[in-house]
Amino acid sequence: MDNTVPDTLVLKIEEYETNNLTDTILYVLYDTRTNEYIIRGKRRSSKTLDSVPYSFISESSNGLADFIELIVCPENTVSYTLYNYDNLPKESYDITYEFLEEHDDRSYEIVAYDNQRVKRGDLLKCLKILRNVFNYY
Repeated sequence: MDNTVPDTLVLKIEEYETNNLTDTILYVLYDTRTNEYIIRGKRRSSKTLDSVPYSFISESSNGLADFIELIVCPENTVSYTLYNYDNLPKESYDITYEFLEEHDDRSYEIVAYDNQRVKRGDLLKCLKILRNVFNYY
């Protein structure tokens, strides 16, 4: 029995500080079986602090947009990258930040927009695409 799902869209949001250091990396996908957004993220570690990845769900695109607007500093820019993962575990709780980071590969990239300011309309458009463009498990 295959324990992976067919091609699945994953949105990666990378936040860059004004000095071009990556501050936060966030992966978002939509689970069509549970009708929930899956959020996996991690803040940049420093010399004195090793950041721990986080994992959340959101039932609404507006709630998720609120979360993203809160965690991204308004002065910073982001890169939006849309990936096509073809190897995700069937169960969303098995999709960890570490898994997504380990399999983060440009060969899966569909599109990327760099040096963008976070705009709610752009976020909601990306989240709508995740929810509406999918394969059945």
